[in-house]
Amino acid sequence: MTKVFSRASGGECLSISQCAPEPCPEPGVTAIEDRLQIVSDDVADQMKAVYDKGIIAAEKALYAYSPEYYEAVKGSSGAREEGIKILDAGANPALYWYATNLGKWALLDGIGTALGEVATVYAMMKKIESESPTFWHNGPYRYLAGYHSKIPIVGPDLDKSKDYFEKAIEAAPNYLGTRVLYAEFY
Repeated sequence: MTKVFSRASGGECLSISQCAPEPCPEPGVTAIEDRLQIVSDDVADQMKAVYDKGIIAAEKALYAYSPEYYEAVKGSSGAREEGIKILDAGANPALYWYATNLGKWALLDGIGTALGEVATVYAMMKKIESESPTFWHNGPYRYLAGYHSKIPIVGPDLDKSKDYFEKAIEAAPNYLGTRVLYAEFY
């Protein structure tokens, strides 16, 4: 069953069949934006500042690890997807934290930013999945599980999401973060 967050419902998680076909409560807010706006603006700004620091730290680590990567991506955010092909598995910890912070920052910044960064974050996580799937308590599986249940551009694929969540839990059953995301997204 697909679950959505709705401010109009008082913050309850509802199944799609329970959602009333009403317009969003604020002018200009789409249903997708409604699902993404779950924190107040002042808290979101503080969280974005923390994620921004994480992005910068991970970016510096990637540049230090691979000057070739730096040369490939400098001056163009679109080159990051191509640049990650230069990196070997030794860069995956920094790449994971870069992708994680970028994804969370983009979601807080808004739907346009999130959709603009989704391909980059996805490409990074797929690379990490292929080379270091167990990194950070199976973080790539956890990310991909959330991706397949939440990212609106591809539509939910709950079977794929469930498979990724189960892989993550099987390999790290005591990592609570995966179980929390599973309950939230699936």
